[in-house]
Amino acid sequence: TPVATARFRRQNARSLLVILAVNQGREVTRDFLIRALWPESEEEAGRKNFYTVWSQLRKVLTLPDGTCPYLVRHQFGCSLEQRYVQSDLMRFSEICRELLFGAPEISQWSSLFAEIDRDFSNDLMPSEHQNHLIVQARNDCRARLVDALVAATGTIVATGHPEWGIWFARAALRHDQTREDAWVALMQAQIACSQRTAAMMTFLRCRSVLDEQLGIDPSPEASALYAGLLEGEKSATRP
Repeated sequence: TPVATARFRRQNARSLLVILAVNQGREVTRDFLIRALWPESEEEAGRKNFYTVWSQLRKVLTLPDGTCPYLVRHQFGCSLEQRYVQSDLMRFSEICRELLFGAPEISQWSSLFAEIDRDFSNDLMPSEHQNHLIVQARNDCRARLVDALVAATGTIVATGHPEWGIWFARAALRHDQTREDAWVALMQAQIACSQRTAAMMTFLRCRSVLDEQLGIDPSPEASALYAGLLEGEKSATRP
């Protein structure tokens, strides 16, 4: 049942729910949550704030009969009740595992790509910049997805479908342009598709992004790919 965002009168109530969802049913200690939500508060003030926000979150998630089966209070912490709550983060983890370790048919790759594009094209709570736990979780999710997309690109290219590999590599770069392994994966997919000029342009773009955003040069692997493409172009033009 959808819960209107307007019912979260406090941003911290929403943040608390996200932190619990990120932990996927595992108990999170009260003291840990207090430090995450009110890092500069005194101990007693932090506890009062926590109980206020906990009550607000329970109110948001309370059913018409007055019960709230979704939140569980433990002696020293709290969690989401796994029997009644499913999070898109759970499906996100499943997709990453499928991309990393699976070897589906091409139709399944297509379905996975469509699901990622539909449900996971945006970052976790992109407007939240104050809570370091959520920022860290967002960065971790982005890195995990890029890892999985890069791995999937290599698998797809190796199974003879480099044109699909290009799509997966480009999806990885949409999430993080500073990941050189995603640029290399795209180059390899383009080379496998005989898109040599496109692969050369990809390297030049990679070199520009790494220089502008990280102040580093491409790795020997990426440079060797580019050098091989240049040599191939020279060989093709020799009489």
